[in-house]
Amino acid sequence: MLRSGAAAREAHGISEGIFYKMKKRGITPREMKVGTRTLITFEAAADWQREREATSVAEPGPRPRRRSGTL
Repeated sequence: MLRSGAAAREAHGISEGIFYKMKKRGITPREMKVGTRTLITFEAAADWQREREATSVAEPGPRPRRRSGTL
């Protein structure tokens, strides 16, 4: 099965702007060209999601700061 880039972004809840920022960093799903269309297979999207999950677990970001005077 194939999805357009827009449909894949929507399915993963990613805005177009964030998608292109991620693309510049090389961390978007594999894409394939069919004529003039750019498509993403369900398999490529699933692989990408697993990679993103593994990266987020392996490299946690900074912890949010607590506001002074709160628990």
